Amino acid sequence: KGDPGQRRYFLDELLIQKSSSYAGIKSDYDRVLKQRNALLKSSGPARKNNLDSVLATLDIWDEQLVNFGSQIIFSRNEIIKELLPYVVKSYAELAPSSKAISISYQPNVLSETFELPEIITVMKENLKNRQKDELDRGLTLVGPHRDDVEISIGELPTRGYASHGESWSTALALRLASFDLLKANSPAGDPVLILDDVFAELDATRRNQLILRVKNVEQVLITAAVMEDVPKQLVGNKLFVNNSKVETK
Repeated sequence: KGDPGQRRYFLDELLIQKSSSYAGIKSDYDRVLKQRNALLKSSGPARKNNLDSVLATLDIWDEQLVNFGSQIIFSRNEIIKELLPYVVKSYAELAPSSKAISISYQPNVLSETFELPEIITVMKENLKNRQKDELDRGLTLVGPHRDDVEISIGELPTRGYASHGESWSTALALRLASFDLLKANSPAGDPVLILDDVFAELDATRRNQLILRVKNVEQVLITAAVMEDVPKQLVGNKLFVNNSKVETK
């Protein structure tokens, strides 16, 4: 559920946790996108008298947009491929009677191979083909800021078709899959698994499956608004927040 920006954010945060250098690439892309949009938005009056100057400046921003944007597209496609088997496994454990889950990348810049040189070529072509539309609308229409991720259960997309339980199982499967992926690639040891008020939304079967799934995780932080929502099978230190005070009981 939610808008595509939330799904892009999920991928980007996972990529940053896996490789901190991605944060710089994403930041540079956002900066270039903002500057390019400002140019497109302000170019309307200038186009009548100074179109050549506008296009020359646009070419400069295009080069940078393609440079950083192609790296984002490549990285997102790679992380989806890495994440997929973990998502399938986690969802099957949480909802064993449900149909299989699938997750696919829906890039704004379509590429057959998703190799970096091809992404660069296709993105340049798309920018050229959409240039007039972008100038007319004052908005960048090509690039990874318009990507999406599609998640399906069986043959149906979760967006609009998933039940409440399926939606929560999907969200949990993505969280657990991210944990497993980071754990497999972390030389510093297991990451911390954070589960925010999840048990209240799960039926008994899914609760039990989640307990089995997390019981061997080294560090788990679970929050709950109501203590009774946390299954008694889970043991560990408990902290209670009441009127801005933290207490142990």
